[in-house]
Amino acid sequence: MTGQKSWAFLAQNDLGEGEAPLALIFDCDGTLLNSLPVYERAWRATWGELGYSMDHSWYQPRSGFSEDNLISAFEEKIGKKVDHTAISEKIRTHYLANIQHVVEITPIADIARNAYGFFPMAVASCAPRALLVEGLKMVGLFDLFNVVLSVDDIGIPKPAPDIFLKAAEILGVKPEKCLVFEDSVTGFEAAERANMPVIDVVPMVSGNMKD
Repeated sequence: MTGQKSWAFLAQNDLGEGEAPLALIFDCDGTLLNSLPVYERAWRATWGELGYSMDHSWYQPRSGFSEDNLISAFEEKIGKKVDHTAISEKIRTHYLANIQHVVEITPIADIARNAYGFFPMAVASCAPRALLVEGLKMVGLFDLFNVVLSVDDIGIPKPAPDIFLKAAEILGVKPEKCLVFEDSVTGFEAAERANMPVIDVVPMVSGNMKD
C-alpha cells in the first residue's frame, strides 16, 4: 500500500457521523513490526533449552499475550511451574540476538508516516520496553510517536484497557476520539473496553508478513 493509499484509508475510517479521529494508537508486534516470527523462534529456543517443545499452532493464538501471561499459559500446558524472571531473560536474549530480522509492516507504517504531524500518535504494546524501543528505532519508526508505552510502563497487560487509556491521557484526547490499530484478540478486547474504535489490521497486512 502506498503512502497516498494508506492516507485515503485512514480518512475513510472515521468514528461515525463524519467525525474524524483526533489521535491514533498503534499496537506494535504484528501491527507496525513483523516481529512475531522472531519472538516465536525466541520462545521455541528457550523452551527447547528446558526440554519442552512449543509448536506454531499453540503459540499463534497467544502471540498477543504479555510475556508473563504467555509463560503462565505454557505452565498450564506442561503442568509445571517455572521461574518467570529467568525465562523472560532467556527470551529477551534470544530475541535481541536476532532483532536484525525484524522489519516494518509497510501498510501500517505508511499510515503512521502519513499521519505524522497531523495527529498525535502513540504506540501501546504488551512487549517489554527494551525490545519495543529497540525494534521501533531499528526500522526508523520510533520518532514518529508522541509516546511509546509498554507493559513495563503500565504493569497490566491487554486485554485490560489500561495501556490504551494511559496513551489517550498522555496524548490529551478522550478515549472515544482515539482510533486504535490492532492485530490480536487481546488487543481488540482492550480497545473495546477502553471505548475506542479499533481497526483489525490483519486483512491489510497479511501479504506483508513473512516467517
